[in-house]
Amino acid sequence: MDIWFLIDGSGSIGMHDFQTALQLVVELSSAFPISPDYVRAGFSVYDSSHTFHSRFDENASNSEFSQVVLSASYPAGE
Repeated sequence: MDIWFLIDGSGSIGMHDFQTALQLVVELSSAFPISPDYVRAGFSVYDSSHTFHSRFDENASNSEFSQVVLSASYPAGE
């Protein structure tokens, strides 16, 4: 199974809600066994542009994916 998480990073969201959304992605993804052989997960943020933070083939485990998600910075774009 492939799961993609797309988070809004526009200025209207605000830093607090952006961080809450990142935490939700971590919590939701923890329900699946992320690995190259089972569930592949990806993550990106959009605002006035689109930034890929993690693609399907880049995460070997849940902890690795969570680390990538929680390290995403809030772009506060348009």
